[in-house]
Amino acid sequence: MGDDRLWGVVPAAGLGERMRSASGGAAKQFMSIGGVPMLAVTLNSLFRAAAFEGVILTLREDDIEAAREIVARHVPKSSLVFTAPGGAVRQESVYNGIRAVKERGGAPDDLVAIHDAARPVIRRDMVRRAVEAARASGGAVTAIPAVDAAVLAVDDRVDSYLDRSRLFRIQTPQVFRLGLISDAHEQARKQGVTNAVDDGSLVLEIGGEVRIVPGDPDNIKVTLPGDLAVAEGILAGLDETDR
Repeated sequence: MGDDRLWGVVPAAGLGERMRSASGGAAKQFMSIGGVPMLAVTLNSLFRAAAFEGVILTLREDDIEAAREIVARHVPKSSLVFTAPGGAVRQESVYNGIRAVKERGGAPDDLVAIHDAARPVIRRDMVRRAVEAARASGGAVTAIPAVDAAVLAVDDRVDSYLDRSRLFRIQTPQVFRLGLISDAHEQARKQGVTNAVDDGSLVLEIGGEVRIVPGDPDNIKVTLPGDLAVAEGILAGLDETDR
């Protein structure tokens, strides 16, 4: 690792409506994986994967106290976890998290890893690759190659087939220099962009370089009720060299 510090931003303000409808109302980041709330599983996976200066959780106001209790109970490095207000959309939540990093002393050349709370399977090598690539270029996203054919459609008709060899499915973590990702979010707000696809797209808009590094097929985003069992099974099969 270089002299720059590594921070984390974990947006956790989403409601996960598909999961809530099946669970009786609980936000998905508070649902259990192996007896531990997914939020804590994700945080512990991050801390095992890299040395963070601090990790910012962005949360709905109604969830802040519950999240703090979970962190205090289940996350050994709870002193490095801080909270910030979430937004109505993910972009706003990440923006608030970036501001919180700066308020805690983050410098422009520091690195920020943005990671979904609902992606609890994090291998150490994946984070290392993303950090190293971001250190070299300013920005990096984890991604896996697309395996299915993809098309562009117009009015429910196939317009053209896309070159699958150039298509990737983007994951998190996404890692950026703090100054770069802060500038990208500020510019987006000035231009009225409020719901970007992801953070890498904002960096591209201001001319930044974003590298693709190999992600992990097991790095699933828990979206449907059955995904909890899948994630639990994957985590149970990892040994310490994987984490």
